[in-house]
Amino acid sequence: MGIALRSSGSGSTGSVSSTTVTATVGTAPAAEDVILLWVSGRGTSAQSWTTPTGFTAVSILNGSGATENDQLFWKAAAGTEGTSYPVTYSASQRQALQVRIYSGVNNATPFDPSTPTASGQGNASSTSITAASVTTTANGDTLVWFG
Repeated sequence: MGIALRSSGSGSTGSVSSTTVTATVGTAPAAEDVILLWVSGRGTSAQSWTTPTGFTAVSILNGSGATENDQLFWKAAAGTEGTSYPVTYSASQRQALQVRIYSGVNNATPFDPSTPTASGQGNASSTSITAASVTTTANGDTLVWFG
């Protein structure tokens, strides 16, 4: 069986008055699915996110002036997680969260290369984004883009 997107969802604070952003997915993960959380923040100061219970922080991208930040978290699902995913951060600023749940992923080593590369243009006046090149080492890999 190949890699397949089981479910996805997104959420946003929509304001600067909260330190938690929550995303809801339509279908809860099954045991051994891989859950990816991508949180993005923009405000007047740098953010740091609290790693959600059971997740591992993978990569971070700091944009212009350290006021635009992105963080990726992942975990292998136990099958009991549910459909709601909150992430807490250090500053009350605008935040957005994307959740993607994949089946068929090698959940012992879900990333190829082993350390994902965060790349892109962290600039509000830019009209395009150029991603870094990626060279995988295994057949059947799936490339995932958050933005």
